Amino acid sequence: MPDLRRLLSLVVWAVLISGCHAASDNKSALDQPLWTHALKLNWTELSSYKKINAINFSWDDYAYLAMDDGLVSVSSDRGKNFGKPTKIPVDGDIRRISASNKGTVLAANANGYAISFDHGTTWVPYGLEPSEKVSTFSTPNDHPGVVWVELVKSYPAGDKGVGGVQLLRYTRDRPAPEPQKLDQEFDLIRSTGDFTGWGIKGAQIFVTQDGGRGWQLHGTLPLAVGDTVRQVQQFGDQLSVGSSKGRLFWVANKISELPSIPSDHLVTVSFTGGYSAMAVATNNVVLYTRDFRSETWTQRIAETSVQSAIGWAGETFLFHAQSGQLRSFDVGSKNETVVVDAMTGDVKLAAMDDLGRAILSTTMGELLSSNDAGRSWAITLRVPSLGPIALGKDGFGVAISRDADVFQTTDGGQSWSQVKVDLPGAVTAIAISDRSHAVAQIRRGDAWRSDYVLYSIDDAKWTPLPGKADFGLLRWGGPQRLFGIKPGGEIQISFDGGR
Repeated sequence: MPDLRRLLSLVVWAVLISGCHAASDNKSALDQPLWTHALKLNWTELSSYKKINAINFSWDDYAYLAMDDGLVSVSSDRGKNFGKPTKIPVDGDIRRISASNKGTVLAANANGYAISFDHGTTWVPYGLEPSEKVSTFSTPNDHPGVVWVELVKSYPAGDKGVGGVQLLRYTRDRPAPEPQKLDQEFDLIRSTGDFTGWGIKGAQIFVTQDGGRGWQLHGTLPLAVGDTVRQVQQFGDQLSVGSSKGRLFWVANKISELPSIPSDHLVTVSFTGGYSAMAVATNNVVLYTRDFRSETWTQRIAETSVQSAIGWAGETFLFHAQSGQLRSFDVGSKNETVVVDAMTGDVKLAAMDDLGRAILSTTMGELLSSNDAGRSWAITLRVPSLGPIALGKDGFGVAISRDADVFQTTDGGQSWSQVKVDLPGAVTAIAISDRSHAVAQIRRGDAWRSDYVLYSIDDAKWTPLPGKADFGLLRWGGPQRLFGIKPGGEIQISFDGGR
């Protein structure tokens, strides 16, 4: 996702070239203003629709979203409502996030990480060198205010060694720790206090009592070939472990196997507080229990494809859908609730009418609309892909999906309906004056041999116009005055609306 400055310049350029409507038709073509609404849209509100990259939670009812452009959003009511995303002091898209009780949060990406001890209100940043990466980290619910970070450093070519691994232990009172060198890189670490913790490497489980200075092999999980550790939850000085094949283990003085999750094709396993847990299978089957030590699991079919999920006490669950949506449901409720309808693509095109209504499309087929000049937005259409979009001065608009699937709106993009139009090829450009007249360009043929024709759209009826065309852009410059811009930069003007 581009940063705000880049996004603003993209949208302003789209508005500038959109040829918003001239006030009078008595001036010459060169005197006509081609825009009237530049910079009037509040595009910063789009931060609420940034792509969600990761979700996490703490047992004290908080949830956290890691988003594009360094944004993090926080909920204090089990994901029912999220605050406006805020920028944290880490450059780039936030890819990973972890949290524990009483406000300890770590957010990270390839450029660095930041730690908060007050539910994301303030952050302390830690940068990474190009040769460094955060391998894994731990924020234990049982020990709030403690953060362990495993840092891997690669040596430049020609230097001795193949790399180095360090463990950094942060606490609320010690924000700048001395690194502890490790002999190996763990797949997962789980701290059980300032000096005690677990390390997992493949199926092997190691334990430390001295802040990572020494590690002893505690035992090996009896995993089958192809089975891997998916989730680990720390309970005091004990662990629960969930595998990709649905097996559950309890790690204390010895390793014990618990009743398995009734599915062996799991996308994610999540321990959701106390002894509650949930899992999502590949066919969008959601399984949850209040006590994973028993064999009682409840099954539910998710309403959309789920890529990750979290929950609280086996009662409330939050799904991150592949569509980008964040969905919530409570045990006993019939339907899921869309909490956040986030974009998954980059902003592509924008258009605006004379009444403060605006639409914009993304590279992933999402169309957002605003009826208050951009102060608030909603995703009102999701299709496989979006091509040209246009909005007339009266709120009549057209959006093209998959080259020739036509969607129309009469309320400035608040609602859309698909209309059946028999077109000879892909729609490449649209210009709309209002519902009474618009023009679209169609490409006929294939990549080897093609030509372009124009269609008029009068009262939502598509009719071919005589002649041929080859325009890169079509823009209105006033009543009945249509500008056609060719790929080479040549501008042609029609004084009868393209007819």
